[in-house]
Amino acid sequence: MTDPPADTQAEVARLETLLRDLVQQENFIRAHEIQMQLNMLKEKGQSQALGASILAMLKASDKSMDLEYSFFLSHYQATGGDQVGLLERGLEELGHRCWFDQVS
Repeated sequence: MTDPPADTQAEVARLETLLRDLVQQENFIRAHEIQMQLNMLKEKGQSQALGASILAMLKASDKSMDLEYSFFLSHYQATGGDQVGLLERGLEELGHRCWFDQVS
């Protein structure tokens, strides 16, 4: 799997430092807010890295099978729509047809 972009890594490092400072200052409410931002940023970086790895594998895949759809994409409706939508676009740009449960 590839590493998250450098700007994401730098922001994670900055937020981790800020979080440590806030905990030492016993500013727990602000520390909680920063922890939430940090979690979201880490998840975004992991999703981007995973997506890049999947797309790299698919570029080398065999498209000779005659299927109506290459992929069925499903997700947790409350939080996964944006990420799966990006994955769908990337797969379709590579020539794969996707059945995305958001469409139906």
